[in-house]
Amino acid sequence: MKSPTEIVQTVNGHSVELTCHVHGVPAPQIIWSFAKEKMADKYTNLYANNRTLLANQSLVISPVDVSDAGYYQCEASNGVGNNINALIALQVHGKISNFPIPAGIIIMTNFVFN
Repeated sequence: MKSPTEIVQTVNGHSVELTCHVHGVPAPQIIWSFAKEKMADKYTNLYANNRTLLANQSLVISPVDVSDAGYYQCEASNGVGNNINALIALQVHGKISNFPIPAGIIIMTNFVFN
């Protein structure tokens, strides 16, 4: 499997749209597949509760979860010639949350200005 053509980064809980730009006559159909690792024989076709295929055949994942991180392959086929594919690596970063400070805890900071 080739290197990812694109690396997309997002934050846990956000939405992400993965696009596969292809053109052809007749118009190609896109099949999205997913794998945790970049192994060609481990890709599975995907459509799950948090994934939507748009009319332009982009794949929307909303909300993104850290378990969605991995490699997304879009394969284009129009019945003429060879199928083509592209690989997108999706990196999902944990969300930084503001948490309440329990009563009785004192936070002290020191600032030094020169």
